[in-house]
Amino acid sequence: MDRLTIAEALRSIASYLELDGAPRFRVDAYVRGARAVEATKNLDTLAAQRRLTELPGIGHGLARVIDELLVTGRSTLLEQLEAAMPPGAKELAPVATRKQIERLHAALGVTTIAELEAACRAGRVREVSGFGVATEAKLLAKIERFHVVPPALRLRAARVAADKILDYVRGQSDIAHIEVVGAVLRGEETLDHIELLALGDEHALALARMAFERQPAAIEVSHAAAAVSARYVDGTRATLHLAPLDDAGRARVRAIGPASHVADVEACLPKSTDLSYPDEAAVYAAIGSAVPPPELRDVPGILGAAPVVLVEAHELRGAIHCHTTFSDGKDSVLAMARAAEARGLDYITITDHSPTASYAGGCDIDKLMRQWEAIDEAQAETRVRILRGTESDILADGALDYPDHILERLDIIIASIHNRYQQDEDAMTRRLVRAMRHPLQKVWGHPFGRLLLRRPPVPCRFDEVVEAIVESDAIIELNGDPWRMDMGSAPARHAHALGVRRFVVSVDAHAVDELRNVQTGITLARRAGLSRAEVLNTRDVDGFLAAVRPTRG
Repeated sequence: MDRLTIAEALRSIASYLELDGAPRFRVDAYVRGARAVEATKNLDTLAAQRRLTELPGIGHGLARVIDELLVTGRSTLLEQLEAAMPPGAKELAPVATRKQIERLHAALGVTTIAELEAACRAGRVREVSGFGVATEAKLLAKIERFHVVPPALRLRAARVAADKILDYVRGQSDIAHIEVVGAVLRGEETLDHIELLALGDEHALALARMAFERQPAAIEVSHAAAAVSARYVDGTRATLHLAPLDDAGRARVRAIGPASHVADVEACLPKSTDLSYPDEAAVYAAIGSAVPPPELRDVPGILGAAPVVLVEAHELRGAIHCHTTFSDGKDSVLAMARAAEARGLDYITITDHSPTASYAGGCDIDKLMRQWEAIDEAQAETRVRILRGTESDILADGALDYPDHILERLDIIIASIHNRYQQDEDAMTRRLVRAMRHPLQKVWGHPFGRLLLRRPPVPCRFDEVVEAIVESDAIIELNGDPWRMDMGSAPARHAHALGVRRFVVSVDAHAVDELRNVQTGITLARRAGLSRAEVLNTRDVDGFLAAVRPTRG
C-alpha cells in the first residue's frame, strides 16, 4: 500500500471515530498521522527499521496501524469501525449525524447523498421517526450546499491537496507529464476547485484517467471528453484535464486560465483546427505576445504587454517578521537564526510583539533588553545576521507602541494592528494614516488584519493610507502566513499602481518550520507584479538596513 492510500485509510479511521463520538484528541491524532504519512517519502524504510514513531505525531498505537497497512494492505481497526457503521456512513457524514444515518438506512435504505436527496425531495424523510418537515428541510439545505458550494480552501491547503492528487496519479499510472494548474498555479488566495493537467499519448492518458478515478477519497466521479472530475468526502472538488502532447501549448493555456484570459487568447488565435502548438511560447507567439506569468493572467491587458520579470523566491536574502519565545513564538532566537541559516539566508529580523499585545506575551522594555542580550549571544553562534526589531502595535489613535527613544535603537519596525478591528472607516483611516506618517521608518505589517475565511479586512479608505505611505516612504509587508496572505494581491497591485515601490515579503514565522511561509509571501509579490528591485529583502543585509532602519525622514 502506498503512503497516500495509507494516509486516506487513516483519515477514514478519523472520520469513523468522529461519527462514533470518540474523544476529539483521538480523532485529531489520526488526522495528524495522515499528514505525517503523506509528507514521508521513505515510509517503507522507517517501518522496516521500526522508526515510525520518529515521525511527528506518530505514537506506538498509530505506528502499529500504519505497519499493518503496509504489510497486509488492511487495517483491523478500520474494518471494525466500518462494520459498526451503518451503510453509507462515510459518504453521508458531511450532511448527517450517525443517528440520522442509521435511522434513514433502516427506514428508507438510504446509503448515498443522491439517495438521501431524492428521499427529501419526495417528502419521505419527514415520515421517518425523529425527523419531521423541519429536519428534512435542513438536510436538503446541507445537501444543496454540499453540491453547489464547494468548501473554500486557502492556497496552501489547496497546494497540499493538489500535490496529493498529483502524486497518486503519477504513482498509479507512471505518466510523465502531469502538473498542477488552474487557480493553484495562478496563486489565488482562496479557491474552491483544484485542477491538474496530464499530457501524453492515448494509452498514457487512459491510465492517468483510470488512476484519477480510483482515488481512495473520491466519492463521486464524472467524465467529459477531455477531463475527469471528482468530489471528495470533505466536499473538495478536482478536475484532471487530459490532452495530447502535440497540442500541449493550447492545453496549458486553457488549463491555467482564468476563463477571461483564455477567451482573449482564443479570440486572437488563427481559427484553423489543423494548427497545433507544442508549448505555450508557440501559442503566445502566434498572437504576438510574450508569455505572461500565470500569476498575472487575470490582469486585463496583459496580452501584448511588455515581458514581465517577477521576483523569485530564491532571490530573497532575509527572513522578515519572526517571533521567538520572548513573545508568542515557539522557538528561541538561536533556533530561528539557525533555521534561517539552514535555508541559505543571510539575515533574519527578530520582531517579537510590543507591550500592548499582552495576550501574545508582548515585550515590555526590560524584556526587550533581555531579548537584545539573547540576540547578541545567538549572533556568536551563527553566520546569519540577526537584526533587532519589533512588531509594534498601532494603537487606537495611530501612535506606535514603545517610545521613540526605544524605536530609534531598532533595526526594523513592523507596525501592525492587533486590536480594535471594529473601528469605523473614518477612525481606522485616521489611525493608519497617522501610523504611516510617523517620522520613523516603518513597515506596515499584515496591513488589513484579515484572516482568510475567518476575519474580514479592516475598513479604511485605502487610497488615503497609500498616499501617506508614498509621502512618508513607508514600506508595505506582503505577509506569507497562509492564514493571512495580507494585504492580498488585488490591493497590493493597486498600491503599486498608486506609486508604492517598497515592499517586503515576510514569513510572519512563530516557529522554525514557518520560515517556509516564504512561498505564500512570494506568491503575493508575484501576483502584485513586483520585480526584485521592489522587494527590499532581496537586498544584502547592508542594503536592507539602509532601506528599513528607523531613522527620521
